[in-house]
Amino acid sequence: QLLPTGCSEPLFAMGLAFEEVVSDVLVGQKPDGLPLFHGWDGQPLRVPAEEYQQRVTQTRKSMQQDGIDFLIVVQPEDLYYLTGFYTIGDSAPQAFVLPHDGEPFSVARLIECDLVPKLSWVSKVWTCPDKASVSEVFMYAITAANVQDGRVGIQLQSISAAHFFHLQNFLRKFETEIV
Repeated sequence: QLLPTGCSEPLFAMGLAFEEVVSDVLVGQKPDGLPLFHGWDGQPLRVPAEEYQQRVTQTRKSMQQDGIDFLIVVQPEDLYYLTGFYTIGDSAPQAFVLPHDGEPFSVARLIECDLVPKLSWVSKVWTCPDKASVSEVFMYAITAANVQDGRVGIQLQSISAAHFFHLQNFLRKFETEIV
């Protein structure tokens, strides 16, 4: 277990252990043995697993029709619709990233990130301490997932201008088109 910079003990949020992969970039996973479509209490999520699978499959079909290689979902109601994740803390950058092929993941503030595997089926969440930039974590997570090349779909109505410009500048380094 790696420790966050300056800490002598592992970082836990509501029982979810985080590993620091680089300075101030943390990643957590849904606990082993917990079924994907269940919350931490062992109970199924509010929406049946088949419904979530159908929603993601339909979203990926739409992505394919529109030539989108990965989708960045930031609108709170769409986060809930696709994953089951809901929070009142939607003023800070948070997202569900859905590659056309590959494992989806979420990015959330540290104070919110324990809710991702608790309230949704998403098994991986990226975060950072409050002193660090969630935008930087977002860029690291996209790079680590190898989803930075291709056409990117972003919901612009719920993303701050600062976060969008940071993301746009980051993606210019790659063969990426934002749509």
